[in-house]
Amino acid sequence: MTIDPGIGGTGIAIWSPNGECVRSETFDSREKDWINASKHISRYFYQIGPFKFIAFEMPSNFQTSTASIAAGKRGDILKLSILIGMIIKVTENATDLHVPILVQTWKGNAKKEMMNDRVKRVFNNDEDQKYYLVEKMTTHALDAIGIGLYLQGKL
Repeated sequence: MTIDPGIGGTGIAIWSPNGECVRSETFDSREKDWINASKHISRYFYQIGPFKFIAFEMPSNFQTSTASIAAGKRGDILKLSILIGMIIKVTENATDLHVPILVQTWKGNAKKEMMNDRVKRVFNNDEDQKYYLVEKMTTHALDAIGIGLYLQGKL
């Protein structure tokens, strides 16, 4: 399983042992308060597993873009880290291996739109996949798929 965690939306991709993405979705919380949203999102993960591993995108505070600086000032990285901790806690019975993947490691400095297009192109040309990604997928789901493709050495 690969996860793109986010308070506003968490992308999930579930993979078969042969590398096929068998399910992908975005789980959104309608909660306005970030603590309640984190609780709501993490509860989703009680029902899953078992998995060989769960890989998740890990935020970094070493970015220098204006958006990253603003996110740091709002405490977004801290809130996201708390959400990740909550997900790890509720999935501890679903796997023995949690794998953090730094966003720069799998995505580099690519802009969101460019990376979304690349993930779709690679996925849709991958012989292991039986289905094609549709145009209107959320960026959260695409990121979860991108992490899985990266871990397979395809991205």
